[in-house]
Amino acid sequence: MAAGQDPYPTTHIAGQILAIVRRRKGLLLLPHLFAQGRIYGEGVYGDGVDKEEVFEALLHAITRKFVRRLCLYVEFSNLGSKMFGYRIFRTAGYFPVRWMQITNHIASADDADTDAYPTDERNQADQERIERHIARSQAAGIRHCRAENKEQVAQFYTMMRNYYRFKLQRILPRRRFFEVLQSTFTDDESNPARHLTLLTLYKEKVIGGCTMVINDKEAFLWYIAARRKVYVKYHPATLTVVHALQEAEQMGVKQLHFMNTGIPFRKNRYRDFLLQFGGNPSSSYRWFRVSIGWLNKLLRWIYRE
Repeated sequence: MAAGQDPYPTTHIAGQILAIVRRRKGLLLLPHLFAQGRIYGEGVYGDGVDKEEVFEALLHAITRKFVRRLCLYVEFSNLGSKMFGYRIFRTAGYFPVRWMQITNHIASADDADTDAYPTDERNQADQERIERHIARSQAAGIRHCRAENKEQVAQFYTMMRNYYRFKLQRILPRRRFFEVLQSTFTDDESNPARHLTLLTLYKEKVIGGCTMVINDKEAFLWYIAARRKVYVKYHPATLTVVHALQEAEQMGVKQLHFMNTGIPFRKNRYRDFLLQFGGNPSSSYRWFRVSIGWLNKLLRWIYRE
């Protein structure tokens, strides 16, 4: 190849990666506080390309765009391998944060030798407590369903917006996004990629719900929220997760991944809540880069490895 020649002509797509800017509503004078850049996955690459070289070019280009869009920070998640791109991330000024992921392996009726829950005493106690919650909810008339209309989606979205309002990291898409999810769901099993919104109802009011994306034999629990304080005696968060596991089993899913479990602190209420359903925890990396130079340097030093 001649010196200076572009190895990948403009007519050839060498690689692509999913990146978005997410914004909160806020003061126009402080745009940095209400925008963040998100990058998902390692990307998709063409045949015959140097994956590492293309990924490095994509990462640098996207990072520059996020800085110009006044994003406070960039977050990179959903890497297939924990050590993927380690050197490239470091060179680009990113720092790694250990992140917890929980996966439930779902046993079908044909798996005679497999239990839905581990058999140790702690999980046996969790299972018995969950069964009591289910029995109490059924006696109270609580029911589960898939979102059936825009009115239910609107109730679900209002509940989620209130739930996530004071959470710094999680930013909700617009309501239209969830309406599209509800309206485009299909039961066609020949379609490997499906999505649905699940609701927990009490007197026809939404008290819990979640969105689940299904890809072949894997499912990803995306957003989950419940009115825990108002309906504390009915445990709507527990019932919502149980409903998601039941739906996943009915649709032939083998693994259900809980997304955004969070940083693996010694005390993590959300992680401990999810582990009672028999899931397996694992640690991965999420990479971050803050647009404020001195703060990014400080965080790189704190999270050095």
